[in-house]
Amino acid sequence: MSAIVALCHFCEVHGPSVIMVTTVTQRSSLESSKEQYQDIPRLLGRENLNGKSAGCERCWSLKTNDNLIISIDNSGHQTFLSSQTVLEKDLEQRLKNAVIRAISCEVSVKREGPILFSDPSVSTVFANNFFLKDSKARGFQRYYSILIMSREREYLIANLDIIEN
Repeated sequence: MSAIVALCHFCEVHGPSVIMVTTVTQRSSLESSKEQYQDIPRLLGRENLNGKSAGCERCWSLKTNDNLIISIDNSGHQTFLSSQTVLEKDLEQRLKNAVIRAISCEVSVKREGPILFSDPSVSTVFANNFFLKDSKARGFQRYYSILIMSREREYLIANLDIIEN
C-alpha cells in the first residue's frame, strides 16, 4: 500500500501543523549508496519554505529541518523517509488539507479516537486524534493526530481493524 503517515498537532500559534511525516520510496528507483541523500537536507531547509512561517519550537520535531531519518527495508526493496516536510511538492498541499480536516473540521464523538474521511484532493484519510496533558498549553492539554493518507481506498478500509490496533 502506498501511503503517507504523519504525526500532526494543533499549535496555538500556527494552527494545524505537521510534526513528522514518513513517505515510502521504491528502492529500485533509488541507488543504495548514501550519496543519493546528499541534497535532501538542502531541499528540506527552512529557507525552502517559500516565505512561509518557519514555525515555533512546538512545530519542529527535528529541531532543524536539516535532519532526515532514513529507514531501508531490504526485503521489501523500499526506503522510508521521515522528515518535517514532504519531499514531493505535489503531496504538500494534499497533506496540509488532510491535517486541517483531521484536526479542525472532522469531529468524532469525544474529539478523540479514529476518524475516516475521503476527499477528491486527498483520497482517503484515516486519522486517530488524541490529547496529551501539557501544563504549558491552553486548557492544559495539546491536541494531536496520527494520520494515514492513501489513494488506495479499498486497501485502507479493508485493513482498518489492523491499523486501529
